[in-house]
Amino acid sequence: MSNIRRTLALSILATALTAPLLHAQATADAKGASCLAAIPQTAYKRVLVYLWPSTGAQRAGFAELSGMVTEDIGRQLRVLLGSAADRVPAADARIDWRDLDHAILVTARRDGHIVADADSSDHSAASALLRAIVDSMDKRHDFLPWPPTETVDEFSFKLHVVPAQVTRGGEAVPISERPLIPAFSLSRPWLDPVQGIAENRGPTYPPEARLKGIEAQVRLSFVVDAAGAVDMTTLEDSWNPEEPRPTGMLADYYGAFLDAAVSALATHRFVPAQIGGCTVRQRVQQTFTFELGK
Repeated sequence: MSNIRRTLALSILATALTAPLLHAQATADAKGASCLAAIPQTAYKRVLVYLWPSTGAQRAGFAELSGMVTEDIGRQLRVLLGSAADRVPAADARIDWRDLDHAILVTARRDGHIVADADSSDHSAASALLRAIVDSMDKRHDFLPWPPTETVDEFSFKLHVVPAQVTRGGEAVPISERPLIPAFSLSRPWLDPVQGIAENRGPTYPPEARLKGIEAQVRLSFVVDAAGAVDMTTLEDSWNPEEPRPTGMLADYYGAFLDAAVSALATHRFVPAQIGGCTVRQRVQQTFTFELGK
């Protein structure tokens, strides 16, 4: 069995098909960083930057509450950057497009207190602004509409800064994360995202699941490195928190589908992402669909 969390989405509806890749933030190692620093201004395009609350496996009530908190943070950030709350300002000169791959951990409590983590390794201006806003919200001690069915007294979510991206040809790159709260705009280089190659083969259908007529979808998130290989240490699952997790026999099938997808992914190769002509790492999301009769 794989050692990543058993949280793929099973559907009783299964030859293995792969869906188009969904792309997230791209990053560079030290060698790539020196290339990024030398990108010419002609490669830059102005894009919108969003806030995205990543709630993981939180239940629906907390997912809604994290969205409300993020909307409030977004409004205050836009004002802090010199704009009206309902308008998107240009980024502060201190905010560098290369520093937008961080996230802060926000913890909200039933009594109205809200705090942000103090990560000493994150010195980005965007994260500092977000922490300052959360601190001011905590001092105001605003009322939080706590989900009435929840008995726990606090919950946490990661608050990401997610820039929109455009390709070398000027086409918008879809953003898979939701919800997205507009924060500000800035100039950043074009990005050509990771692309799959035709030689990549789908996973092997688990024999017992095929015999029993079980079908499934497995959605995995992972980083494709600058050489076009999957960094298997970065594997994460994507689970809809509103969907119940499988139990009993379904959980066993669930693990078999997940292992098949992970085994196939380990052999896959990709065309790596490029930012302004520099080859970089990029996190992507891919869905593996197991359907009988195809």
